Amino acid sequence: MRAPSRGSVGVDLNTGVQHHGDGSITVPIDPPLTTRKYKLANGIVIPDSIHPELDKLAKEYQRLTGKTLTVTSAVRPPGRQARAMYDKFASGDLGYDYRNRVARNEIYAAFKEGRKNNQSRDQTIKDMARVFDSQVKRGTYISLHMNARAIDVRINPKTASKTDKSGLFAAAKSLGAKVHFETKVPHAHIQFPAVATVRPGQ
Repeated sequence: MRAPSRGSVGVDLNTGVQHHGDGSITVPIDPPLTTRKYKLANGIVIPDSIHPELDKLAKEYQRLTGKTLTVTSAVRPPGRQARAMYDKFASGDLGYDYRNRVARNEIYAAFKEGRKNNQSRDQTIKDMARVFDSQVKRGTYISLHMNARAIDVRINPKTASKTDKSGLFAAAKSLGAKVHFETKVPHAHIQFPAVATVRPGQ
């Protein structure tokens, strides 16, 4: 691509990178469609820090199954994590899969208090988000979604074929990632190792 004149902006249509006339570049947070092997549900943003591993995972999954992964959740700042855990608790899943039981108990207490007081969903989520804010300030991240090391993908463990399940496990294993299926709100949760983190809210 020809370098843009000073003061103008050129865009590489294959990568989405903007080349500015002063020599600087802007890399998009959400990799463009032409350079990724996965789909995104509405409103989901993939940061640059996790895109390479996710793209490799999706490419390998597609090779093994012939199907394309759809990401339904990625980086979660406190408010988004609160919504996810509210829905998890409301579905009857008590969240005992979280390793940090102290952090889980603090969040569940806010959920129970909201239910006890007949609060609206939105108000209870706000109260839960405040608990997350407090935990993050202490350096506690109950979920790897909060520091860009985990994603959820649209695979229902109750109805997915053996090929789809084994393909996902194999693709994840090739990258040193781990897969955990959740059934109350059906999806596959994937955790990546040694991925650069971002601050919650970015």
